[in-house]
Amino acid sequence: MAKFCTSCGSPLEETSKFCMRCGTPAEAPGGPASAPPPVAPAEGAVAAGAPPTAKAGSPVLKIVLIVVAVLIFLGVIGIGTCVYGVYKVKQKFGGMVEPGRTTSSGRGTPEVHLE
Repeated sequence: MAKFCTSCGSPLEETSKFCMRCGTPAEAPGGPASAPPPVAPAEGAVAAGAPPTAKAGSPVLKIVLIVVAVLIFLGVIGIGTCVYGVYKVKQKFGGMVEPGRTTSSGRGTPEVHLE
């Protein structure tokens, strides 16, 4: 009959006096019957007394997400800078054009009359 450790449930050789896994003394041959191995908990279930295991995210995924966020941030800053530059150019050169009156006869190119 196979023997099992009463502490951790790992199989023991018939002649072993201690568990090779946890070090618990094996029961004497005249002692109580060996306990059957513990039943493994269902997938997703946490065994009683076992500390919950934290799922660590992949460090590569975190780095990729940080790089993408930085690129998006720099893109937004770049677009804002371009829009501001166009605004300043329009503001600077907008006053240089003389105001005029546009007339159109309905055909062809409209005429601009400066006053």
